[in-house]
Amino acid sequence: MKHRSGLSLQLFRKGSGIRVLGILLIGLFTFWGCGPSANGEFVPTNPDANRYADTAAIQELIAQGRKVFTQDSSLSDSLLKAALLRSQRAGYAQGAFLALRNLAYSARSTGDYKRMLARALESLPYAKASGNTPKVYSNIGMAYLNLGKHGQALHYYTHALDPENGPRTYDDSALIYINTGFLWDALEEHTQALDYYLKASEIARIHQDSGRLGMTLFYAADGYYYTGDPDKSVVTYKQALEMVRKTGKQDIEYATLYSIAMAYIKLKKYDSARFYLLQTQDPKLQEKAYADHKLATVEMWGAYYLATGQPQAAARILPPALAEARAGNLPSIIYEVEPKLAQAYFELGRFKEAYQHQQAYLLMNDSILKQEKVQLLNELTNVRLAAQEQSMMAQQLQNVQEKQVLQRNNFWLGGTIALLLLLIGVILLALRAYRNRQAYQQGVILQLRQSQEINQLKAQIRGEEQERERVARELHDGIASQLWAITLSTSHLQQHSNPNTSWKAELSEIYQQLRDASQNVRRTAHNLMPDLLLQEGLSVALASVCKRAGHHSALEIDFLEYGQIPRVDPEIELSIFRMVQELIQNTLKHAIGATYLLVQVSCTDALLNITVEDNGPGFEPGTREGVGLHQIRKRVAALKGHFDLESTLGKGTAAYLEFDLSQLI
Repeated sequence: MKHRSGLSLQLFRKGSGIRVLGILLIGLFTFWGCGPSANGEFVPTNPDANRYADTAAIQELIAQGRKVFTQDSSLSDSLLKAALLRSQRAGYAQGAFLALRNLAYSARSTGDYKRMLARALESLPYAKASGNTPKVYSNIGMAYLNLGKHGQALHYYTHALDPENGPRTYDDSALIYINTGFLWDALEEHTQALDYYLKASEIARIHQDSGRLGMTLFYAADGYYYTGDPDKSVVTYKQALEMVRKTGKQDIEYATLYSIAMAYIKLKKYDSARFYLLQTQDPKLQEKAYADHKLATVEMWGAYYLATGQPQAAARILPPALAEARAGNLPSIIYEVEPKLAQAYFELGRFKEAYQHQQAYLLMNDSILKQEKVQLLNELTNVRLAAQEQSMMAQQLQNVQEKQVLQRNNFWLGGTIALLLLLIGVILLALRAYRNRQAYQQGVILQLRQSQEINQLKAQIRGEEQERERVARELHDGIASQLWAITLSTSHLQQHSNPNTSWKAELSEIYQQLRDASQNVRRTAHNLMPDLLLQEGLSVALASVCKRAGHHSALEIDFLEYGQIPRVDPEIELSIFRMVQELIQNTLKHAIGATYLLVQVSCTDALLNITVEDNGPGFEPGTREGVGLHQIRKRVAALKGHFDLESTLGKGTAAYLEFDLSQLI
């Protein structure tokens, strides 16, 4: 969509009837409720304008803004901003919410997800005031998802589904299920995504909403495709296409067409794929299509050209799409285009460019998607485990409280009998016994609560370590083995190639890079599985960590141990080990210029003290408290320990951990 600036200038230059109508509407509504002040801002001209807000006029502005959106987005935004201004001045929360929501949709249509996020966050207080909170949480989650920030997306989708954040319409629920499916798709967990899409379809069928049903069928077809059933995917896509054409949803029609082509390419039915791709060139559909959908269509043409032996055509159309996706910060499009460009350049003999794009793809796949996926799956696992532990502890607390109530009732019954029998002495003794029992029960409740916190921490640790162990196995047995196989193949080529060959040096460099990558993967796998901790204990494991860190950094690292460190619960040991490991990693990452790191562990009378101290540049307290330090504070609190962090600019940083092991054994 062509960018326009200077609304009034273009209105008079082009003389468009729609633009003139827009200016008349803005002028009329502005005159009715407010006018320009000396500094150019709008202020009420009618003293009672806020008191008697003309909500119908504001709604008309919003309706006109939506009406002209596809014809002139600049005019549409101006009408919506005028509606927002009037709503704010009149205290009309529903109007402000609707204006900002449509401005967010405008940003979404151009692929500007940062602007969409800003508008959605701006609308949140108005949504809370007007009872539309779930809608806004869902839009914020969508913006974060398309920006590649999956953790934030999960946070807001969870809030959108929470009944405490306000009532939801069935349409809200369907949309939230769809967006949650998007999240799972982004993490390549397509089976879970399909489950959410099918839930959304069921909601649309129950309410006989053909428009929403067409959309949910489209996403369900996506689910079938990515779970390895392209035949069922084609059938479902065509059902969605028939439905959206009946309801006039041209944006979804456009996306459905290129998605059908995608499925046919998977089935190697290239003529059918081309037939549906050509339909996306309809100008009416192009006008309604979102910017990222247009880029996805270009990517699908690239896939078609590669499948039909036309790498030159793919290499011609994909680079501009990649540049536009990077400019628009669309990681999902970049992720799909990079490997196709690598394949196109490889088939054209442009090996250096092919290597660059393949490396970019692998970097995205490893450093962004996998890390985000592991982090998010850890979060979900921990939440579920903690919920189970909390439910069990809550049941125990309820049983104790019910027992206490029963004892109280029994006491009063005995007291009544004693009163009737005038046995004052017995009553006094019973009262004293009751008070003792009550104090005892309160102590039990307190102990259970403390136990609950430790059990929640253990559940969290179990979830994290299970996922770490799984990832480590995949790294060690899968990727590391593949890298080693490629290294051997490269070595074989190097040994049997002609010494005078021009690419001999490049092959040697590739061989060295593969060896380094293989060693890094294996080292990462070993770091993820602290087997030494389970076998030898905390002190030996920390000494090993310091030794490995010293080998791979310029720091001089000393490990000192005083006293005998007793063995405690393995999950408690693992939690303390991870905290110290995080502190060491923080020093390696952030203490630029440091030359010395001391890790000291001491234990006296079951009191465990750990110090991690460096001579780096230091920092202002409170300015670099990231997620890692926050998690350390949370775990230390759960273990009833003490954590202190001291840092002085120019002198270094020292972290102190203290635990009473007698309470943890």
